[in-house]
Amino acid sequence: MSIEQYENFQHGNEIFIKLNEAELEAKNSDIRYGHDEVFDKIKMQLNNGREEK
Repeated sequence: MSIEQYENFQHGNEIFIKLNEAELEAKNSDIRYGHDEVFDKIKMQLNNGREEK
């Protein structure tokens, strides 16, 4: 296996693990976030706390 193949495998494995963590968290919580709410928060963080105009 090449280094590139290994890195791709590791990346896929990390995504799988994060999705499993998210699924477990969703099962243990009633809190739900909508698309707009999540992406607005991400955009604000990327803009250093300034709201997008």
